[in-house]
Formats: sequence, C-alpha cells, structure tokens
Amino acid sequence: MRPDRAVRGASLSGERAAWETAFADALRRGDPLAASTILRDTGRKGWVKRAELVRARGVVDDEIHPAPLVRRDWATRLLAHPRRVDKELAAQLLLALTRTHQRDVERAALRLARDDEREVRETAAALLGAALDDAFDAYLPTVRDWVATGDSRARRAAVVAAKLAVRPRHPERLVSVRELVEAARGDADEYVARAVRSATRKIEGRGPRLSAA
Repeated sequence: MRPDRAVRGASLSGERAAWETAFADALRRGDPLAASTILRDTGRKGWVKRAELVRARGVVDDEIHPAPLVRRDWATRLLAHPRRVDKELAAQLLLALTRTHQRDVERAALRLARDDEREVRETAAALLGAALDDAFDAYLPTVRDWVATGDSRARRAAVVAAKLAVRPRHPERLVSVRELVEAARGDADEYVARAVRSATRKIEGRGPRLSAA
C-alpha cells in the first residue's frame, strides 16, 4: 500500500485526529479558509507535514465528497490567499479534477510554480506531475509548451512533472519524456539544469542512456 493511502486508511478507520473533525465541519459550512486554518494549526509556524495534507485530502475525498464545481471554488478561494498552507490545500483539492478540469489545474499549477516560496513551487511540480501521470496525453502539450516558452520556474516545474510521470507500468511514455528533457538540456538557469540532471538519472534507469550534457 502506498504510504499516503495507509495514512488515509488510518484516518478513516477510527484513528481520527481531533482536528479532522473540525476540518470536516468547516468544509461542510462551506468555509475552506477556516478549514485551512485548522489544518495549519497541526504544524508549527505554518509548516504542515505532508502526512497531514494527505489526511486532509482523505477527509475531502472520502467523507465530504464535494461536487467538482464546489471543489474548484474552494481551491480558487484558497489560491487567492498568501499562506503556504492555503496553496498546498488548494493543490490537494485539485488532484481529483485532473481529468475533468484540465485548464483549472494548469492555471493553478502555473500560479504555484511562480510562487516565491520553494515549498509552494514543489507543490506545483507535484500537482502537474500527478496530472501528467493521470492523463499523460492531455497534459503533455502543456508541459512541452512550458519547457519551450515558460519562465525558468515554469520550465523547472515542467521537467520535474515529466520525471514524476516516468512509471514502470507506462513504458510507452519514456520516449516523450526523454524528448522533453532533452529539449530542456543546456538550459542556462541552474534551477532548471538541476531538475534536468535529476530527470536524466531517473530516465537512465528506465531505458537507453541519454547523451552527455
């Protein structure tokens, strides 16, 4: 079982934390910002553990069951606020919409990718990577476009997302991901170049080696 599923399973099998009840109640009232504040209070100085974010997603997905438009509205409202936890929770909410609301997911990922906080930028790459993994053919043109024309932060998010979409169960993706990473090779921005090197290492474990940088 994947670790996040294990955490979600624990959350829904009687080992529920007190904050999860308050979090769910806030969402039932239609107040995602209050829910985000409750989630924020599980951490220290605004830092919320990934495990708690996963538990929050479990409450939303498995208990609240918001309609897609409600989920999108909550995410939009959260993205309008400056706190890191609001942005991270918004990304968690959008994970369920990768197939049905592609443009909303892409806009949110781009906004998060350009954020000044590194952790938020990592959230953007994870969201885009999950979307690419879930609907590879649909998101691939966007990821290619970000590599070709985006600013450095968008380019970096695209490369990381492509790396996250490399899966043993999907060997047919490897050629497209390799081409995308090759297109970013030689990028003058070190932020992007590090992502390219990391993606290259992963790809080399799945197929013929890429040419040297």
